[in-house]
Formats: sequence, structure tokens, C-alpha cells
Amino acid sequence: MKFLDSPTGISLDFSGSFEIFWNFVTIFTPIHRDNWGFITGIGLDWRNYVMNDNRYFTKQNGQIKIVPCPEDAHLDFSRLKTVDLTIPLLIEWQTRTFLHSPLFFSLGPVIGIKTYSSMKTKYTVGNEKVQYFNKNIKVNPINLDIMAQGGYGTFGFYVKLSPFNIMQQSHAPEMRSFSAGVMLHF
Repeated sequence: MKFLDSPTGISLDFSGSFEIFWNFVTIFTPIHRDNWGFITGIGLDWRNYVMNDNRYFTKQNGQIKIVPCPEDAHLDFSRLKTVDLTIPLLIEWQTRTFLHSPLFFSLGPVIGIKTYSSMKTKYTVGNEKVQYFNKNIKVNPINLDIMAQGGYGTFGFYVKLSPFNIMQQSHAPEMRSFSAGVMLHF
């Protein structure tokens, strides 16, 4: 997962940054013959964005800023976390008439409604530990991702691109996300 189009040059730690999503309700409706269908449902999407250079997220005067660590500081971590309620609206082609089997490809938007957001930073200066934690950090209340997925049977892959800012533009730097990974369908 990474930020795109960031004028601040945000660099993420890919081992600590991740996305986990789960559609706990999935509805498949055939729309043309036996191979095409419309998929929707309801799910959850948890994203964790972790910085990997010597800069961190902080809240100053009601805005989220990215600032360099003090020269003698050691950054433990700095992360943004968001949790969305999601509604996928995907068109899918598959080789059979039932959901995701055996070969399938789908594309479409995924609407995300923010339910939780937070920012946490920890660093050490000398022997002193400094920690910042803030909830409700002015993320956009509604997000839209463009998602492509494909796979065979229960195994799949996905790619997501968010064309909109993660944060409300008047409260944070411009940040967009891109993610890719593997999926299990059951």
C-alpha cells in the first residue's frame, strides 16, 4: 500500500502498512447469460499507513502535518489507521454461474463510509519517550476506490486505487492510496 500524488514525498513502510478487507455479505446477480453478473454487499476495510523515514504525522492547530523528527530522536513508528464500512459495486465475468468459480475477473467502484480513524506516533529523544495519539483525524467521511480483482476458485488477487484524498484537504496534506494483494474467497 502506498500514497500516490503526494507533494510531501511521503514514504511508507510496506511491512507495517497493510489493508485487510472482508465482505461479510455478498450478493451476486446474473445480468447477461451465464457468465456476467453484478456483485454487491457489505464489508469492512481496515487500512494502516506507516511512515518509514524520519518524519511523522502530528496534529498542529487542528491540522494533520508531516514533520521531520528532531535530530537526536529515534522514530519508533508513525501511522494513520482508518476503518470503513464498504459497499462494492462490481461487474464480474466468470466461467460458471455461481459466485467466483472457477475463473473470474471483476471491476468496479467500492464505496467506503468511514467509521473510525486515528493517528499514532511514538519516538524517543534521549531517554524520554514521546507519544501522540488522536482519534477522528478529519478523514473524508466517504471514499471511493476503483477495484479490479481476478482469480481461480477460492484464490484471487486485487488492485485498488483511490482517486480521492484520504484526508479532508483543508486539514491535511494531499494523500491518495494504492493497494494490491491476495484474497481468499469462501
